[in-house]
Amino acid sequence: EADLGVVEAYLEQQDPGKDELKLVRLRAAEVVQAYAEMRTSAGEIVISSGLYEKALRYLEAALGPSHVDTSRAVHKLAAEKAREGEEEEAAELYERAIIGLEAGLGKLD
Repeated sequence: EADLGVVEAYLEQQDPGKDELKLVRLRAAEVVQAYAEMRTSAGEIVISSGLYEKALRYLEAALGPSHVDTSRAVHKLAAEKAREGEEEEAAELYERAIIGLEAGLGKLD
């Protein structure tokens, strides 16, 4: 997790409008999500939930809150919250994910 701190420090120092920064945020989100999946597999749900939140922040900063990939990350976070027993928060996140996915992909009938 110390390496994630280095990435976060770099991201905080950069101009958010740069294309390079967008790519760094996307790659950071990929790495953090993979790490979260590993922690979930190990049964470390509380840790993985925080990692999914971090990945979501990177994606929101890089792609915006309504992008399809951001919505997928919201869905992953919702699943973690459900595993933690946080049903109300999970339901809100699932709803947000559905709205974002429908905005990006069109409504499913």
